[in-house]
Amino acid sequence: MNRFNFTVKQINALPTPTKGTGHYRDKEVRGLELIVTPGQKGQGRTSFYFNRKFRGESIRILIGTFPEKTIEQARTKAKKFSTMVDDGIDPRSTAPRPRAGLNLQQLFDEYIEVKKLPKELGGKLTWEQDLAQYNLYLKKDLGHRKINSITRNEIEDIHRKMGLRTLTAANRLLSLLKAVFNHAIRRGHLTSQNPAMLIKRHHEEKSKRVLTDEELAAFLLALDKETNRDFPNIFLLCLFTGARRNNVLSMKWEEIDWADETWTIPRTKNGDEITIPLYRDAVTLLGERHETARTSFVFPSEGSKSGHIMEPRFGLHRIMKRAHIGHFTVHGLRRSFASILASRHVSYIVIEHCLGHKAKDVTMGYARVSLKAHREAIDIVGNHIMACRGISHTIA
Repeated sequence: MNRFNFTVKQINALPTPTKGTGHYRDKEVRGLELIVTPGQKGQGRTSFYFNRKFRGESIRILIGTFPEKTIEQARTKAKKFSTMVDDGIDPRSTAPRPRAGLNLQQLFDEYIEVKKLPKELGGKLTWEQDLAQYNLYLKKDLGHRKINSITRNEIEDIHRKMGLRTLTAANRLLSLLKAVFNHAIRRGHLTSQNPAMLIKRHHEEKSKRVLTDEELAAFLLALDKETNRDFPNIFLLCLFTGARRNNVLSMKWEEIDWADETWTIPRTKNGDEITIPLYRDAVTLLGERHETARTSFVFPSEGSKSGHIMEPRFGLHRIMKRAHIGHFTVHGLRRSFASILASRHVSYIVIEHCLGHKAKDVTMGYARVSLKAHREAIDIVGNHIMACRGISHTIA
């Protein structure tokens, strides 16, 4: 950690990190720390903290934000806290607690408003997924709780219990809680340590599971037996397009070009726009839904704040059980799409383009895949799917 005598000139000259945080210590006063975090429009947030160990525990207390809090004011406060530590008194007992009444629901509402912003302003493309996780796993039991009353043990218990059912969901929820409490600390709502920070993630084996042709045939048959067509349509579009789950769920009618039979995703996970050619059966599926459409979303949901269906996992579990297929995820449909192309010896560059992946090396960066090549790949997958269904289609 960098250590120097704090001056206005030196603090103003500190670089604003693009990721993570910058930590600096004052040479003059023990325990006085300066933390610089990324901010909006390239302007970092610079805050004074008191950071020392008390009875073996590392504590960090927010003193104030620079330049609203001057260096001398920060040093005076840090000296007072340091004296308390030396005298065996916990300085947290007298430290100010901004918005002490803030509960987790209020904190999460504030967090999600920031995440709705553009990515360059601190936003997050998958904020709707965060919202769904909170509503499903945290809102009922912790939403009403004061944030400074939620303990590490409670979060660890939630993480462990969820891990018994699904390791991936448990780890994602832990990451969300870490991010939410970090937001609270940055905004001065929480002066203690992040209660989720020291909890270890569950070890996950990366899944490589794809549907075999026999499983695909059974899966398609099980889809036909569903009375509610939302989930079958979602899963078929995942297979026909290779698109990410969240992009399919949030698909809007305005993104469909009926004349060219394409779907343009304005912003994928990596931040880029991508145009996906639509297989003929996908166009038919969408056309049937469009006849009864009442909202801008292809898969609307009145009970969702986002306006569209958020969690298809349970529907997939039901369908897979009917098809007598073991554990399988929605993302596995995307892997199956890529696996079909690889089995037909489609080039790696074309497959990566179809999946919307960024170039991983300089050579791929210069490669450009035409819409025609993309459509040919889509037709290969579509024809294979329909062949597994017992219907033979040929490319016109």
